[in-house]
Amino acid sequence: MATIHNSDLFKEIREGTKSQQLRDGVLPTQLAEKIVPVMEVNPKLLRRPNIIINTSKSVTGASTVYTTQNAAKDFYLTNLSVRYQKDATCDAATGYLTLSCVIDGATTYLAGLPVITALAQTGSCDLNFPFPIKIDRNSALSFTGTFTAGILLRNVSLIGYYVDNPLA
Repeated sequence: MATIHNSDLFKEIREGTKSQQLRDGVLPTQLAEKIVPVMEVNPKLLRRPNIIINTSKSVTGASTVYTTQNAAKDFYLTNLSVRYQKDATCDAATGYLTLSCVIDGATTYLAGLPVITALAQTGSCDLNFPFPIKIDRNSALSFTGTFTAGILLRNVSLIGYYVDNPLA
């Protein structure tokens, strides 16, 4: 009989089989008799965010926040935080400040923050993705906001990780 001593695996088996120890009489440690586990390499156990980017700028037009630079690996975005602050003299047109990237060959907007001309404003957006988002290789995550006068400060934080994928 196989015995498991890994508490994370106990929890995964219990949740995956929807078994209850008191009702079903099966302990996760007693696998060979009642449960036949099929183990798949689980990204929840092996992949941890290791790319943490935090940038602040006061620039007009599109500015690159981060570029997925590794041509042999896939980049997955797990968390995103965008904040901005502008003064009343900032002439950013009424509309949106956006954060975009390329997913499956198409430009996709991840976040949009509304702005109004001639008004002091702050705004923020925090996103945690329960299923990480795969960003295309060699793709730029870009922040777009156009102004010619005044001050518009933006701060973008990204958290993600790379995964080897030699087949892609």
